Amino acid sequence: MSYNTKSLSSLHTPLELNPLFITGFTDGEGSFSISVRDIDKDTKKARVLYVFSIILHKKDDGILRSIQSTLGIGKIYKHGKEGVQFRVESKKELLILIEHFDKYPLITKKGKDFLCFKKGISLIKNKEHLTKEGLLKLVSLKALMGKGLTNELKAAFPNLLPANELVISDLTLSPDLIIDPR
Repeated sequence: MSYNTKSLSSLHTPLELNPLFITGFTDGEGSFSISVRDIDKDTKKARVLYVFSIILHKKDDGILRSIQSTLGIGKIYKHGKEGVQFRVESKKELLILIEHFDKYPLITKKGKDFLCFKKGISLIKNKEHLTKEGLLKLVSLKALMGKGLTNELKAAFPNLLPANELVISDLTLSPDLIIDPR
């Protein structure tokens, strides 16, 4: 058996990647985030941003270009001094991304972040986040993701209870499919 000695990082032309590679790579390096900003203290209305990203050292930009080319979505930006970032943030492109991960599921705890992200996108798509109850659901979902809530969100929603099965009842991952990489 012969092996390709060139890495994806050194390629000038993006390669078509196996969709399972993209999912596995995301399990290790990807990030799903929902940001809630500019919260009005009286109405509890806020600006909501949602982003999927992968950040790597600039020497590995070929991998990001191949992911971008294979999925047909996203943009690549310089990130800091030595990094590059693949970002998906438009509603239309995020729906394509969600289809990908529905078809090729994540298997680490990042799968829970994806399901919370997906539910959050659904709330936003249905404009539920424009109500106090909907924004509470969204913030409650954010509390379950990655780093949890920022100090600003904790201060803005001091009585917020963590999301429970009622809020995320349609978010299910089989425990035997979850792998904690830590």
